[in-house]
Amino acid sequence: MGRFFGTESVECRNPVGPRAAALVVGLAAVVAHGASADSPAWLTGKELQRQLRQTVPTVHWQDAPLLEAVTALARANRVALLIDRRVDPGQSLTLSPPPNLPLVEVFHRVAENHGLALGWIGPVIYLGPPEAGPRLETVLELRHDEVRKLPANARRPLMEAAPFHWADFAEPRELVRELARQGNVEVHGLEHIPHDLWRAADLPPLCWIDRVGLIVGQFDLAVAVDGNGRSVSLVPIPRDVAIERSYPGGSEPDQTVRQWRELAPASRFQLSAGKIVVRGPLADHRRIAESIHPSLPAEPSSGGPQQTRFTIREAKGPLRRLLEELAGRLQLELRLEEEALRAAGISLDKQVSLSVADATLEELFEALLKPAGCTFRLEGKILVVFPAQRRAAGGGGGE
Repeated sequence: MGRFFGTESVECRNPVGPRAAALVVGLAAVVAHGASADSPAWLTGKELQRQLRQTVPTVHWQDAPLLEAVTALARANRVALLIDRRVDPGQSLTLSPPPNLPLVEVFHRVAENHGLALGWIGPVIYLGPPEAGPRLETVLELRHDEVRKLPANARRPLMEAAPFHWADFAEPRELVRELARQGNVEVHGLEHIPHDLWRAADLPPLCWIDRVGLIVGQFDLAVAVDGNGRSVSLVPIPRDVAIERSYPGGSEPDQTVRQWRELAPASRFQLSAGKIVVRGPLADHRRIAESIHPSLPAEPSSGGPQQTRFTIREAKGPLRRLLEELAGRLQLELRLEEEALRAAGISLDKQVSLSVADATLEELFEALLKPAGCTFRLEGKILVVFPAQRRAAGGGGGE
């Protein structure tokens, strides 16, 4: 039996064998008080980001089964975690990271210690074989891009979020079959999923594409969506799966490329017409985006994002991508009325720029959207973008 010791104690029994785990963690700063040990209320959005930045006073694992060790740490902090079926859950973990590391860095140290890849599927930490994590999150991002281009009625079921859980001895093929029934989506290629029995899992809300992708990705399969969104096929994940995006070259593009090669070692770079074309995994694009765009406040003031002031200098890129990045950082759900935008002759791939100083949230989105002929409204935490000439009632913002 392994046990956490600290301000709070959380007992963790080993589900994979009789071997005992020695586990000592100081939890004063990291335990989510009031969370149920049996069914944590998983953190998402800004609360998850805040928790991942919290420091862990002391961690020491001595010959602890991997699954027990990382699951206990994740559950104590209400962070959802899934270990790939190809990773031996009982392998021994002996690790003593330096004290007071951010929680997310502790998970990275575990992955490095075992030669694993750490990736993110929505709010879920994914530990998998070295190439599996980057490939899986990259192929799912590509699928998101494809689904966003579908008509709204076809896109909605595939992007609808719901909690995801299954019991011990679940069969992955049956999990996908049930997801197909829930989403009213026909799935072709179920025979490519071999018979297997899985440990139980409990995950926070994920969109339909990600729920299926997390299952089939563990068999090196991906979801291919047809033109109307009502059926999908299971196909092999390509060995070279990558996202290609263009970024402003700036005044010294050669120097920028040299800097980015260090940030994005798995990517390829090309200079074209004053732009830097990057082809690589999603994680590399995230690091590049962070280096280009000033970080927005990760923790809004007590008045909420409406009262936060923003300063952004020369952020450039396609309108869609800037909107997605801003919405993601502000923990807003982005809804683009794409049919109306297309009818108004507005392209979401249009290159735009954004520079504001001490701007309110409304001023921030006005500065980005008005020159493109768009406006917006806020419906709680939902940001709706549509053509300016067809202003809708309700919410806030717009011109």
